[in-house]
Amino acid sequence: MTTSNEIEAILKGVPDKDVKGGLEMLAKQCETKLGIPKETVIKDYEAAAKQMATQLKGLDAKTLAQRVFVKVKGKYKAELRSPAAFFKGIVLGVSEPFNMVAKARREAHEVYTTNPSKAVEEGWTDAEGTPLDRKKTYASGAPNRDYGKPLPTQSLIQNVFGVCQKRGEKTWKIFKIMLGDNLAGKVPVPIMKPVVFRANVATNQRDSNVLALNPYSRIQFDVQQEEHDVMDIFEGGLLNHLLAELKDLPDYHKRVASDPQRVVIVQGDVQYISPEPNRSTGNRMMVLDDATLDEDHPGVTCWIPEHLHSVVDFGSGSRVVVVGSTTEAKFQDDVNYLINVTGLYAIPKFKVPADEVPQGVTRRDAQQVR
Repeated sequence: MTTSNEIEAILKGVPDKDVKGGLEMLAKQCETKLGIPKETVIKDYEAAAKQMATQLKGLDAKTLAQRVFVKVKGKYKAELRSPAAFFKGIVLGVSEPFNMVAKARREAHEVYTTNPSKAVEEGWTDAEGTPLDRKKTYASGAPNRDYGKPLPTQSLIQNVFGVCQKRGEKTWKIFKIMLGDNLAGKVPVPIMKPVVFRANVATNQRDSNVLALNPYSRIQFDVQQEEHDVMDIFEGGLLNHLLAELKDLPDYHKRVASDPQRVVIVQGDVQYISPEPNRSTGNRMMVLDDATLDEDHPGVTCWIPEHLHSVVDFGSGSRVVVVGSTTEAKFQDDVNYLINVTGLYAIPKFKVPADEVPQGVTRRDAQQVR
């Protein structure tokens, strides 16, 4: 940790009084508006000064200090100009990056392959078979400026869900952020840990139970060291309308099936967790059981996607909280209700160490079809 004496020494070493004054003012603004400690800004100046001293060897000390300040100021001015608000909270779930145009491209190719004239006449493709954007308006009602234009090869989105508190406010709220193509899969999103982040409150708030946020262009979810019992979030009442017992999953799913962004939160005992991911999907299978299920019930299957494998540090016998979306799976006359996992938390006092993978277990042994 940088001491006040060290910071004072750095400031005294600045050879230009105007630069020194500007640096102190910049550091104060960053602390007040951005929550960035003054020491961080001043240490950034020191690091930049050392680097640029080797890059711009022909400059005198004052001129070099001015160039260093220009660089540091440029870094933080963009942050200061942004209207994005500061939030603290906990991310409870994050989806896999999803290609929004994959289905539309696939359907367009199928139509063109079977009936090229129909594909062109109805706007599925152009004459060469290039898939076109057929959506005239967005869900908000706003016109789609890309209507009739070629679809991109991919357009990724990633949904982030959690609880947050806006700086300066006392109320905790459920939030959702959709990371677009420039951020999806590129921004680390830690789950079940206290974080701070910046985001913009969306103009259109469709759900009174959920705060819709738009991502800040440089969004980061910075983990905080403060102690926080994650179970307080699940037991505090804010999420009650999303909680379900395992036995009630069929009814819960029927209620929310029409919502593509549906969320369910359950608790259960880990009956089984696969030692290896499924070869075709990359998911790991986990089966939950608890006292609410009948004795002959096979358990509730949960599919843990690849981007959450790192949080699976527990074994069978543990009690966990699972955040995800329900799905209905039919096989002949059987109907099962599964959970595609977006968030996972092993309750510390009921957490059993991860199972050892037995000798001889292979990928083939772990194959299950999602």
